[in-house]
Amino acid sequence: MALTWMRVLLCAGAVWALFCPYRGIYHDSVLYAAQVIQAGDPRIFANDLFFTYGSQSSFTIFSPIVSPIANVLGLDATFWLGTVLGTCALLGGLCHLLISLGISRSSAAISTAVWVTTRDILL
Repeated sequence: MALTWMRVLLCAGAVWALFCPYRGIYHDSVLYAAQVIQAGDPRIFANDLFFTYGSQSSFTIFSPIVSPIANVLGLDATFWLGTVLGTCALLGGLCHLLISLGISRSSAAISTAVWVTTRDILL
């Protein structure tokens, strides 16, 4: 049974999830989480210096878009979903780039899978 390129990409995504598990909200995502919370209810951080004198959230559409989703799903689930969708976009974009360079779909999918499994070694 021949593997289709979508099956190989799905396997690459599964390998990615295995080798790069979701770590939760940490590092820079703490700031983004605070901006999402503040967009949902500005009173929570009303006296916080980060928001009182302006933050980067006034330059992005991230907080207003993600805040309603976080109100429904919760903050952790929303950021997990964003990580999954971002990873899918990255893997799909890499595969699409390879295909647009003239590589066959199956070879592009296999190359993407190889990149996923070796990226920590190469970086």
